[in-house]
Amino acid sequence: MTSWSQWSACDNAIFVGLSPQVMEVIDDTLVVGGFFESVNSIGFNGIAKWDGQSWSDLPNSQGVEDIVLYGDSLIFVGGFHEQLDNDECGAIGAFYNGEWRGLDGGAESPSSIVNGVSVIGDQLIAVGSFSELGGTEPLWRVGMWDGNQWNNIGGVTGFIGEPRKAINYNGEIFVCGDFTLANGTIPSPNLAHWNGVEWIEVESGPSGTVLEIYPFPDHGYMYVGGLFSTVNGEPSPGIAKFDGVNTTPLSSIGFNDAAKAICVYRDQIYAAGSFTELSDGSEMNHIARFDGVHWQPLENGIGGNVFDMDVFQDRLYVVGALEWAGDENFEVDGIVNWHLHPDSVTWGVPDNIDDIILNKEDFHVFPNPASSNCHIVNNTLNEGLVIITNAKGQELFRTRITAKQDISLDISLFSSGIYYVSLVETGMLLATRRLVKE
Repeated sequence: MTSWSQWSACDNAIFVGLSPQVMEVIDDTLVVGGFFESVNSIGFNGIAKWDGQSWSDLPNSQGVEDIVLYGDSLIFVGGFHEQLDNDECGAIGAFYNGEWRGLDGGAESPSSIVNGVSVIGDQLIAVGSFSELGGTEPLWRVGMWDGNQWNNIGGVTGFIGEPRKAINYNGEIFVCGDFTLANGTIPSPNLAHWNGVEWIEVESGPSGTVLEIYPFPDHGYMYVGGLFSTVNGEPSPGIAKFDGVNTTPLSSIGFNDAAKAICVYRDQIYAAGSFTELSDGSEMNHIARFDGVHWQPLENGIGGNVFDMDVFQDRLYVVGALEWAGDENFEVDGIVNWHLHPDSVTWGVPDNIDDIILNKEDFHVFPNPASSNCHIVNNTLNEGLVIITNAKGQELFRTRITAKQDISLDISLFSSGIYYVSLVETGMLLATRRLVKE
């Protein structure tokens, strides 16, 4: 029987140089950015791709802080200025059809940094430490790219303070960071709101710097994390809920240091960062899971600061200055992933999800890809639950299947994309297969 591990490495990845900083899932590929020089002795120089099995590269760009898909282009931002194949990519570059393209030259100053980037409609919003992009000034830490040129957004005074990240939530842009005002006059206590036309007042925000803002419409909130102790006068150390106007505590118990990354995986909230304890003194090494009432550890946690998290192929991926996960004897370097058992609180699977216990002849899905109907074949003596999850780990379907059974499933209402079909028996994951919905 295949052995089980609560944490899994990614091809035993070893990052040379500084740690990976950020991840983004693009077309069933996990794109990882940062300041590293190589992965497993291959010179990827700041950008690497992980498909769940192996690493591959994009042309180099050390110093990546954020990644977003804009039309047909991958946008990378950070502090790079002379490390791209195109020297007109000052702190922001577009990778399209195998080549780097500049966005009107980006930032001219070598000290400029673009911290975050997001998309609203056909416009790209960039935030960071800069006063101009493409020669358009003054922008003062926020600019809008319309596909041809950079423009001021909501006036000329920008942010009083430093914006760290921008995200799209319900078709509007929200920015987090360390600031008090947007456009010089709009109250924005470490959180700002742009509705596509103007900046909107945020009535209450966290008491300190917000490093992360994570949208999750299914919960009806954005989750914000950072280095703060209260929201709206109430205790909420390091993490809170934000509805676009006000922040409210997620729990009165939080963290003893910054929460730098937040993610929702299988409808549970995960927070990670530089904290080592809960605010009540309970040990919680750099990562925790919220069950709706209490924060729970993931084994013994992680050894090292976490910078970002994302869900990819039904697993929670974590990047940062990581040395071990779950146990000091399980050494990792820069990246690790965590899998929640689909039918219990048992954790972990091997790296290759297509070879857990049952081979493909014993348990498979056909046709694959499928557009309307597919068949799930359990050609074994095992019986259990068939559970289908999407790429975010959300359960969409479950049914019981007996031994030597073939069941038909209508997937016509599923959106196009990648899904995971799992067979679970008495709390043990026997097999998982990828299903492509056309």
